[in-house]
Amino acid sequence: MLRPSASLSLLTLICALAVTALPAAAEVAPRSVALEIDGGHLTLQPLLDNAVRVRFTRDAKPAAPSLILSENLSAPAATVHEPAQEVALSLPRLRATIDRATGTITFADSTGRIFLRELAGSRRLEPATVQGDPTWSVAQSFDSPAEEYLFGLGQFQDGFLDVRSLPRRLTQVNTQIAIPFIVSSRGFGLLWHNYGLTEFNPADERISLSPASDDGAATAVDVTTTEGTRREVRHEGVFTGTFTVAAGGRQAFFLDVGQKMARRWHVEIDGRTVVDFENLWLPPTTSWFTELAAGEHTVRVVGVKEDRPSLRFRPAAAITEFRSPVAEALDYVVIAGHGDEITAAYRRLTGAVPLMPRWALGYIHCRERYKSQTELLANASEFRTRRLPLDVIVQDWQYWGRHGWNAMRFDETRA
Repeated sequence: MLRPSASLSLLTLICALAVTALPAAAEVAPRSVALEIDGGHLTLQPLLDNAVRVRFTRDAKPAAPSLILSENLSAPAATVHEPAQEVALSLPRLRATIDRATGTITFADSTGRIFLRELAGSRRLEPATVQGDPTWSVAQSFDSPAEEYLFGLGQFQDGFLDVRSLPRRLTQVNTQIAIPFIVSSRGFGLLWHNYGLTEFNPADERISLSPASDDGAATAVDVTTTEGTRREVRHEGVFTGTFTVAAGGRQAFFLDVGQKMARRWHVEIDGRTVVDFENLWLPPTTSWFTELAAGEHTVRVVGVKEDRPSLRFRPAAAITEFRSPVAEALDYVVIAGHGDEITAAYRRLTGAVPLMPRWALGYIHCRERYKSQTELLANASEFRTRRLPLDVIVQDWQYWGRHGWNAMRFDETRA
């Protein structure tokens, strides 16, 4: 992170900016441009030749040291311009322009081509509480034209590569890795600089679901417990409801099964299956798109009996929104560029990551699960006999045996 105590390179630009159309004045602080607007403090902080940090707060307290952004960054060359209707911060490869009347920010590359624009009136920073402690709820929306493709957000099981208009909840759970970073085909990357729960393109129209009167099917499954593998009987949970679509077209849906993990995602709309995934390690949420006509529709959700599903939807729209219920500020970073340019900038901003060893880049074989050293070595030998490439073979959990759950010690008797 760039600190105000660093060299005052931007003070050579101008000492203060008079912004008459805004409630208060804008000024250039060391390595940043700060404005009082919309009842808060808006700051643009140059990070790299092609990267700027945007931060909006209700008070003037300095930002705490970032857990994400590196402190070892040199201030890029920057200039500030004040045409009649705007305030603009120009970097060698990025230009961020604040509209005096609306306070919205537009981002363009070095040629002047606009690649990202905040939606007017979508900036939100409202007081909230968590377990009685004060915090802020924040949200920001951006224009997303139909020809745009968006990639990123981490590792999800919903099957979508292009996440434009797709609702997702960015949480860390088994088999799901959330990273609040997107890359656009329009030539930018965006890091939502928030450490907590984040909703991406949240769907706010809720569909009321009720448990069906009939009992679902029963299935016997093997599960891993603290006592070892055990067979359990699981009963289906069936939930039904109706909802109304105001205007026909593409609808974005978001399902939360209401448990820490899901066993099944199965959704039928008007008798047609639109989602059907099943395994023992599904995250609790998933998303999808469905084309629907205007009017009333029926929905049927099938999971396990213990589920308490919540289903929401909204029309797919030309908007990209980030929303966080807990935050210190509305805070994000924009990077101008394509492909490797974005990757290089992200690496500089967040710190260098060492290259993995060669063996970690090959095939890693894992299964549920090898029960002894003999079984593991026999399988590794068979890979070699069949001349199948294998770089790593994994001994998964329960290798501890008689030493107890998660003892981190191999059971010597399981040779």
